[in-house]
Amino acid sequence: MFDLVNGIPAHPLFVHAPLVLISLTLVLGLVYVVVPPWRRRVDWALVLLAFAGPVSALLATESGDRLTERLGASAAIDRHAAFGEVTRNLAAAMLVVVVLLVATDRLRAARKRRRRALAEGDEPGAPARRTGGGVWTVVSVVLSVVLLGLGGVTGAYLFNTGDTGARMVWEGVGGR
Repeated sequence: MFDLVNGIPAHPLFVHAPLVLISLTLVLGLVYVVVPPWRRRVDWALVLLAFAGPVSALLATESGDRLTERLGASAAIDRHAAFGEVTRNLAAAMLVVVVLLVATDRLRAARKRRRRALAEGDEPGAPARRTGGGVWTVVSVVLSVVLLGLGGVTGAYLFNTGDTGARMVWEGVGGR
């Protein structure tokens, strides 16, 4: 499955999916963090993209390993493979952060709705009840900052992975 598709190496076919999916995850993650009113509109798309990115990166790295077996190793291939493996791992870490952030924000929103419903049921002039949403707000902010930082690092590795691969193709560097 990871070696050949219709007689040609699978790796060139698989490498474009992580480039697109991880890049879209980075952009949508940025939108999610920077534009809070849009969070409920984009959260499921962000989770799906965050899941698809590492899966597609896994396909790319596995097919790259099969291609390396065919071509033989070289310093350029090893460097490209190392970037690809780190990119795959960073994309998986982003998936974890995205799921935690979306779950935290959904929990915060549910608690806010409950607080509002409780406040509406109180007697006029009664002190407002607070059910403690501050901790979840801090968790959300921390996860947002982690997502932005991790996204920046992932984007840099994604670029370097694609750049080293493209240079090998265009400059004829690699095995043989």
